[in-house]
Amino acid sequence: MTRKNVNTQLIGNEDLMTYKKILISTSVHLTRYQPGNNISITRGKKFREVIAPIFAKPKRHGVESALRRKWKKYCQLLADYTMTLPGRRHSRLC
Repeated sequence: MTRKNVNTQLIGNEDLMTYKKILISTSVHLTRYQPGNNISITRGKKFREVIAPIFAKPKRHGVESALRRKWKKYCQLLADYTMTLPGRRHSRLC
């Protein structure tokens, strides 16, 4: 796991979890090697096949897109309502 070229077929889940602990304790995978920074992204094979999957965050596109649709609908209703008020100009609220 510590080599540049890693044979991913020889890596087990236990090896990945151990490697993740090493990376977290040393901050080697982070920008400027400082805790709290973003993950340092590279185009290398080891990053794509080993490091990125270890730190992948679950995606919640369904929830986000549903909320975005509801928010757009709410904004449109609010804009339509403000246009009907006498003496009111349309202001961008959303």
